[in-house]
Amino acid sequence: MPQELGALEAIAVRRSIRRYSPEPVPAADLQAILKAGLAAPSSGNQRAWRFLVVEREEDRRRLLEESAKALVASLSEERLARNGGAEALLRDTLQAAEGYATAPVIVAVLGDTKGPWPGYLKHDCPIAAATMMIAARSLGYGSVYLTDTVTEAGLRAAFGLSARWVSPCSIALGLPAEEPEAREPADPATYVWRGAPRED
Repeated sequence: MPQELGALEAIAVRRSIRRYSPEPVPAADLQAILKAGLAAPSSGNQRAWRFLVVEREEDRRRLLEESAKALVASLSEERLARNGGAEALLRDTLQAAEGYATAPVIVAVLGDTKGPWPGYLKHDCPIAAATMMIAARSLGYGSVYLTDTVTEAGLRAAFGLSARWVSPCSIALGLPAEEPEAREPADPATYVWRGAPRED
């Protein structure tokens, strides 16, 4: 059973997890994580998001494969050439995503463009994702924030997602199979400006 943490401790010890143990996330824990996302702030309280929960391994892999294909297809010829061509880049992209495929859950955060303030979805969806990541860590799970690894085009190809929905981000979550070492905490004296900006 993962050890539960308070919110501030969970934030302090959170790491981006890129490989996961095969144990599933129990339904009650997953529900608690999703409820945390639903409690996230949104512009004008529009709550114009939906959380697409992808748990079956074949669905996760299909989503990552379609997203990799879409990412490679979106790149210029110059960019492809710099990366050894489309075939090589697709292979490398799929290899990089292999660790995420081990996560028992991927949650794609979808934004409804028919909501009252669609221009704010680029803010609302990441806040919901971050809230779920903190909740996951507080319950003892690891997670990672995903952008290019799960693309809108990949979601459309894998699940028939309509053009009504945008997806600026997703998260993978589960029990970590490996965890990066803690880094030195950021020094507030360097990163926090009080009262006025300071030029170095």
